[in-house]
Amino acid sequence: MVSDGETRAVKSSINFIKGTISVSSQTYSLSAESSTISVNVDTDIEYIVDIPQEAQSWISLNAITTRSAIRSEAINFNIAKNEGDSRQAVVSIKNNNGLELKSIVFQQSEDLSYIWDGISYSFDWVWRGENGVYHIKTASELAGLSKCFQDSYLRGNINFKGETIYLDRDIDLAGHEWAPIGKWDGVAFAGTFDGNNHKIKGLKVTKNNNDEYNFVGLFGLVWGSFCVKNLSLEGEILVNTPSGWTFIGGILGSSLSVSAISIENCHTNVQISSSGKSVFIGGIVGEILSNNDTSNLNKCSSKGNINVTNRSARIGGIGGLINNTIVSISSSSCNVELTGDGFIGGIVGNSNKIEVNNSLFSGSINRKANISSGVTHVGGIVASPYNSATISNCLMIGEYYGSGDYLYMSAIAGEVGENTTIFVNDSYYESSLNSKTQYGVPVSEEILKSGSALTGFNNSIWSFPTGEYPYLLF
Repeated sequence: MVSDGETRAVKSSINFIKGTISVSSQTYSLSAESSTISVNVDTDIEYIVDIPQEAQSWISLNAITTRSAIRSEAINFNIAKNEGDSRQAVVSIKNNNGLELKSIVFQQSEDLSYIWDGISYSFDWVWRGENGVYHIKTASELAGLSKCFQDSYLRGNINFKGETIYLDRDIDLAGHEWAPIGKWDGVAFAGTFDGNNHKIKGLKVTKNNNDEYNFVGLFGLVWGSFCVKNLSLEGEILVNTPSGWTFIGGILGSSLSVSAISIENCHTNVQISSSGKSVFIGGIVGEILSNNDTSNLNKCSSKGNINVTNRSARIGGIGGLINNTIVSISSSSCNVELTGDGFIGGIVGNSNKIEVNNSLFSGSINRKANISSGVTHVGGIVASPYNSATISNCLMIGEYYGSGDYLYMSAIAGEVGENTTIFVNDSYYESSLNSKTQYGVPVSEEILKSGSALTGFNNSIWSFPTGEYPYLLF
């Protein structure tokens, strides 16, 4: 008798026919869990079991023991657990000449544990953790991380300082309302979150309140030596906060810390819409405050739309307000639209003690004036650097435009604060742009698409394809 893994008989007896081969079943419908499937074979010939190369990552074969020339034997297939979409493979049984004699179809269901239902949460990953290392394997476990900072019992008792959490698979939050990890009236996250090059999609955060402080993103508020890396994120953030301070970033709302933080190899495609007072918005991070040590934001990219109606907004394709930070090898193709006034940078909006190296803006910036609009400064790389700023090997190939009075648009760096020291080295912008300040070098589209490297640019960091604009290699 042969079982299909669910205690049902697939076939209980087979008639043997000389010179042929028969198998107990030719189609198996399997759950997402791992299993061993025994396929009974009656034959009197030698044969080969051919597993397609694309299926060898999840189907493997145990050794076949031949009992006699005329024999009935079992072929045992090991099926790996499915942690993604449903999948199918056709395994062939062939003779020694390669002629297919029989085929066996394996159909494995998708694993739905990667899709969040918007309700469930699990702390199983905490109990599995050893020596400060944790692995999140399901959507409900990721929701459990958020719950750690929302639940009144847990809040204040755990922040993962000095510990590391790994994401072991892609997660779909399915558009359910997400509570950002870390909040103002609780404890901020202070550990390391390593996405393992996985993606979280379906993020949705909405806020409509008058709280004094609002921290919005996958992570809301972090503290200490926070690190997030190797993560992609897709979703939407919709915020209406008529009063208070609001910090919005796809990955992180704000880091309120004197210590350095690190954001590395993170990529977002998040649609952000905000109205209210005093907003700080970035495609990656809303605000970084590292007053004592230097933070790092490296190899990050953002795309999507940022639409803001606000007075005194700080908006950047990568970061809204960035202090004491080195931004390296990062790019944004965000389309930013501001109705109101403030500071809009292709990479960084407002900064204090910053270095921006090897970064690219290829999106668009549009400022729409309204009846209360004041001064607005736009910078293709940094809108408003203060204290000190160094911009090196950066490229602006996006566009900016707008309406209303008191609108100042510059291709590389916008308004420079009083007593600010700024250095701009080997940084360029497309010559069709009109720039208020004279930072950077204008270059024609023809030169940019010539296939030749720009002076000072490293070919191991940048690519210069003929007929196309340069882009970063990461």
